[in-house]
Order: sequence, then structure tokens, then C-alpha cells
Amino acid sequence: MDHLWVRLRKCICRLAIVAVQISTALILLILLQNPAYARHNQTPTPTPSPAPTPSPTPTPAPTPDPTPTPTGGVYFSTPAANSTVGGTINVTCTDTLHSNAWVDISLDGVQEISSSSPTGTWSWNTANSSSGAHTLTCGGYYWTSGPVLDGTVSETVTVSNSTATPTPTATPTPAPTPTPTPTSTPAPTPTPTASATPTPTPTPTPTPTALHPAYYVAMSSGNDSNSGTSSSAPWQHISKVISMESGFGAGTTVYFLGGDVWNEELTLNNLHGSPGNPIVFTAYGSGKPVIDGNGGSIGTCISADQASGTGNVSYLTISGFECRNTSQYGINFRVENTAMRGIVIQNNYIHNTGPGAYLAGSKPYDDGSYRNQLNAEDDTSGVSGGDGFQIINNIVNNCGGHNCLQVHYDVGGPLVQGNTVGPGCEHNCIDTKGAVGGRIINNVATCPTCALGSAGFYTENTYYGTSDTTYIGNIAHDVPIGFQAEWGGLCVLRVGSGNCQQNLKYYNNTVYNASEFSIISSSCPVSRDIQKNIFNGGPVDILISCPVTWNDNDGFNISSAPSGSGNMSVDPQFVNPSGGDFTPQNSLVTSGWSSNTVTPYDYLGAVK
Repeated sequence: MDHLWVRLRKCICRLAIVAVQISTALILLILLQNPAYARHNQTPTPTPSPAPTPSPTPTPAPTPDPTPTPTGGVYFSTPAANSTVGGTINVTCTDTLHSNAWVDISLDGVQEISSSSPTGTWSWNTANSSSGAHTLTCGGYYWTSGPVLDGTVSETVTVSNSTATPTPTATPTPAPTPTPTPTSTPAPTPTPTASATPTPTPTPTPTPTALHPAYYVAMSSGNDSNSGTSSSAPWQHISKVISMESGFGAGTTVYFLGGDVWNEELTLNNLHGSPGNPIVFTAYGSGKPVIDGNGGSIGTCISADQASGTGNVSYLTISGFECRNTSQYGINFRVENTAMRGIVIQNNYIHNTGPGAYLAGSKPYDDGSYRNQLNAEDDTSGVSGGDGFQIINNIVNNCGGHNCLQVHYDVGGPLVQGNTVGPGCEHNCIDTKGAVGGRIINNVATCPTCALGSAGFYTENTYYGTSDTTYIGNIAHDVPIGFQAEWGGLCVLRVGSGNCQQNLKYYNNTVYNASEFSIISSSCPVSRDIQKNIFNGGPVDILISCPVTWNDNDGFNISSAPSGSGNMSVDPQFVNPSGGDFTPQNSLVTSGWSSNTVTPYDYLGAVK
């Protein structure tokens, strides 16, 4: 009986469950007949909602590439490739491969800066460039036994100057007739200048903004009571500029009207720019602003000389001036106690300056006071800290005093590049003493009327423990001596004990028609690495009792060269040496030399 009751209860329970299931099914069936419920709960696939119409993908407007893939570890971080630029922008390049690297940045083939670190930034005022496409190029280098190319990278950007060019123009007052540069001066007749080397275009300067204020100076139309803040209200005299110098902050540009002439010395003091934002003195309008010594009545055109109580300056650029007829110096920077970091002297024309050179019919002479016409001189031999002077694309000739262009004991990696020096070098044309990390690149020195003993390129070291300088791509032609390197004497600032040392490298240089020596180094202690050069005419005098490497040089019509490997004697067949074109045409010289990696060039000599 109990079993029957248990079974009966189970049946009853199952009937209840079935009833619930049937009820649920009926409810669902009713709900599904309700259209609103069906729409809300249906699976979205049967009737897909109209897919959102895709927005048209924007046509890659010259889509700026992200940071380009580094080429050999060298790349631009700004601006982006294929971008459109305007105003003042930073062009930044980095070489990531070596901690001792530096970069050179060029615009359309013209070098703008050479950094002193693996990252370099150039402030480009695009308003000074034409609208349209321009090519930026960066080369990365590092130091081993000499400069070695890590790699190069190029990119194209488009300049858009849709508004009126902010570059200042000459005032509407009678504009001076543009003077072809260089020209003979209207003042006492200068000695004729060297060949027709065109004056490089001044480096673009910052567009006037709140962060980059600008002042204007015009002798022909200015007034010192003017505000000086526009080309229509310029100051007149250099003395006014000097009185305002302490107020010039980083990024300030002072424009001098091209073609105007001042008979005043521009002394520089209490001027401090910053990396990437130098204080700039430069030109506007047509031609170069001229500082004329008025027959020697002023001693120097532009001076920052700590020996005379000025020269408290840093991160300063002097660009685009003509300097003439002064009795002592042309452009003079002299360190006596505090380093002058970040100084750039570029695109200037210095002539008929120094003792005897400023008077018509007078013969230049050396007055014994060590006056150098483009002078970057550190008399502390680095005790004040390295300076790192950059002397770029200047023309210097017809010099009185001692040397035409000198860099003296700069231990901060000075750069002397693209300068044309001579004729008219009273002593040496380009004289570099005691430099540490010095780079002498792509310069031309000539002095056909110089006395014996004068050199196109000269170096020595008498102060600093060990100096090192590298010469690449230079040309010395029609000179008594092409290159000269000497010990110079006892070492004043010894490192440890012993005499001063020099480690010198000469790569891919050309000497033509040296009347005394193509290259001479007759004293120790000097280590000389001489490779991939062309020496055409003039004997060689190399003291071999101190280290010398003489490999892969072409020595034509020379004598007494040291022994080495890969050397030859063939006529390089220059295109037009009398006209200053020293491009070799002999195929034995123009190719087949890339296996010598002291430079990346496949040829010998300075140019191809």
C-alpha cells in the first residue's frame, strides 16, 4: 500500500511539471504573435540595420610620413617627410649609432649647421625660402681614427608662404644699388680679390615673433629715436645697437640694411642666446651691410674681446656682413677667461683689414701684435671650457697682421668649413693651433704672391697636452706651402709629463702648384695620418722619426714622399686649375678607392 502511495505522488508531481511546461509554451506562443516583442528580441541578423556609410578615406594629402625609418641610424624627427611647412620650424636630426656622433644638416645642398652632439636642431625660417619643394639632408658622422660617415637621410618638404613674406624688405627711401658680392670697395682701392667665388646666401634668421623679436638698423634712413622694431622705423647708428645689447634675449635678430655703410665698430657684450635660439646679427634688403674702417680710423669691424673688457657672449651668430679698411682686425672673438660657446661666424666678406692693408697703395705687413683678420682665439687653452667656434662660408683676403683666418686653442670641437681664404695672406691663410676635435673641411686657400714660408693650412700645438685636428676636402693652390704641421715648442699645459702632442689626419685634400712644399712636417711629437690626397707639384718633407701613415695618395710631380701602400703618381687631369676647378678627370683617381674607409669617398683629392 505504501508503495502504491509513493507511485501515486510521483505521478501527481510529474503532471504538475508537465502542466507548468505547457503553460510556459502557451505564453511564449502568445508573445511571439506580438510584433513589438518579436522586433525587440529578434536576432539582429535577419534584417541588418543599414551599415553606416563608410566615410571616404582621406586621400593621403601629402601625408606626412611618420618618422622615417632610420637610414644607417640617421633620421629626421622633425619635420615629417612630405609635409607642408611655414613660418619658423625646427629641423632635428639624430644619429643613434655612436655616442660620439654629430650631424650636419643641409637645405638644398647648402649646409646650415654642424652639431656637436648626436642630435642637431636647426631653426629654419621658411619665409626666407621660396614656396615649393625643398630637400633637407642630414649626414651623421662619428669619430674613430678620423670622421667616419654613419649614413645620410634626405626628405622633401613643401614650403607654403601664402601670406606676405615676413622677411623684412628695404625701406622705401632711396634703396642702395645692390652690390655684387664681393666687389671692390668704394673706399681706398683694395687689392684685387681671388677668383669668382660667389658669396653664400646668408643663413635664414628667425621670423620676428614674441619669442624671436627683431630690430632694424639703417644708416641711410634710420634715426636712433625710432623704436627700431620695424624696417619702417629703424635705428641709425651702431652705437645705438650697442647701448641696447643687454636687452637682447635669446632668439633676437638684429637686421642691418644691406648696402648701407657704417664707420663704427660693433662691440659685443652681455649677449646670451641659447642652443637653437641664438642672438643673430645679419642683413636685410639687398647686398651686404658694410662696416668700413674709414682708412683705419676704427680698429675692428666686429669685436668680442675679453682682453678689452667685452666679449661676455654665448650662442651668437654673425652672418652676411662686409668688413673692410680697419687697422687691426676684421672680425675678432678672443677668450681670456670665460668660454664663448655657440658662436657662428658665417657668410661674411672680410678684406683689406689689418696693418697696412687698409690704405690704398700701402703694403700689408705683420706688426708683431698677432692680429688675425677672422680671429677665434682662446688664450686660456680650454681652461675656460671648450668654445666650439663654427666658421663657415666666409671669404677672407688681402690681410694685414698675422693670419687671415685663425682658430686658436679651441678644445670644444671647432669647425672651419667652406671658407675661401686668400690671396693676400701675410703669414698663413688658415691657421689652426691646439684644437681638440677640430674639423677643417672643404676650404680653399691660395696665395700666389706670398713670401716663402707662408702656408695655405698651418697647425701647431704649444699649450694643450694633446690636440687633434682632421683636414678633409680642402684645396691649397698656388701657395708656397700647401699644408704644414709642426710641434711648436714646450708644452705649457701638460697632461701628465712631456711635450705637447698632435694627432693630425689629412684625408681627400688637394694641393696644386706649391712653390716650396706640398706638405711639410719636420718636427715631433706629431702623429700624421695622410691618405687619399692629391699632391700635384712641390716636394714633400715629412719627418719619419715620429708616426706617419702615407697610403693611397696620388703624388704627381712631387719628391721625397714617405713609403706606404696604394700610392701612385699620375696626372689627375684637373678640369681647369687656372680657373679654380680642381675636379680630377683621370679615372685612376676618380674611382676605385672606397675600400679605404678613412672617408666614404670612392675618389682621391678634394672634389669629384
